[in-house]
Amino acid sequence: MDTEQIKQLATDVNNVANAAFQSGKEYIERPLLAKIEQLEAELDKWNLTSAHIEEYLTFEKENKRLRAELDKHRWIPVGERLPEERKHREGFLDGLSKDVWVTDEKIIDKAFYNINTEKWICGQLMMGKITYWMPITLPQERFTNATV
Repeated sequence: MDTEQIKQLATDVNNVANAAFQSGKEYIERPLLAKIEQLEAELDKWNLTSAHIEEYLTFEKENKRLRAELDKHRWIPVGERLPEERKHREGFLDGLSKDVWVTDEKIIDKAFYNINTEKWICGQLMMGKITYWMPITLPQERFTNATV
């Protein structure tokens, strides 16, 4: 059984359980019971237990979380999206993004994007057209462990 089949099987089991729960009834109707029996037979065939499925779903959830975290630290093509406007007091620096890293694929520099003029404002080193940007993120422990 490959990963996609396990994933589909886990999804089917979850859907059946949710359907039973959502029905609010103390009994499960015949079609639902037949589907559960079919899924249980499939699990027996592949020697999978609910613990295996739970473990798989846990890994799948963690994988999604890690991919989302990784996505925060990647170079984003400017054609895909641009930095969001900085949240600040009204009228103060309207239309400017937070500082981000930018590159023209030769040099990396710190910059921000002016949403109103649709222009990048960056250091003097950047001569080419900006092709990618990345949010500047700082490690959380720097702030968590800081003493004031």
